[in-house]
Amino acid sequence: MNSDGTADLQGYNNIKISMSVPEGVNFMFFINESGADVPDQGAYNGVRGADGESFASEINAGTGQAKIYTFDLNSFRSRREWGNQNGSKTLNLQAIMTVDIYIPGNSGEGTIEIISILLY
Repeated sequence: MNSDGTADLQGYNNIKISMSVPEGVNFMFFINESGADVPDQGAYNGVRGADGESFASEINAGTGQAKIYTFDLNSFRSRREWGNQNGSKTLNLQAIMTVDIYIPGNSGEGTIEIISILLY
């Protein structure tokens, strides 16, 4: 763990999440580096070289069944809605602040059950 409580995920290339998402409910994953905050803040106080960017997975849709979702960490793309817009556009794995599940509005309703998360 880093001085600001972020995690060092260097050496991991993928995240595998086993979860049950109601059929038709759309979702994405966000990964936020140390220092991520509102766009155009001026200064992003990340640690260990992290420059405060935020990244998103592609959008996914639930199946109503337990399913394993696998994401290549290199496939996450920089978000325009959050984080440092003038960063390196590279996911700085040495200082990850959060991994979030995002469910857009009007995506449906129900319960999401996370069964397991594996970094590898």
